[in-house]
Amino acid sequence: MSRVIYSEKANKVLIDELGRTINWRIKMEGKFCLQPY
Repeated sequence: MSRVIYSEKANKVLIDELGRTINWRIKMEGKFCLQPY
């Protein structure tokens, strides 16, 4: 039981890190490349 909870917590941390990295890359690329407005 505790292992499952730990695994879910680890997955959530991983997904949060991934999301933060992707958001950062989108922001950077948007700043330098994609300026349609």
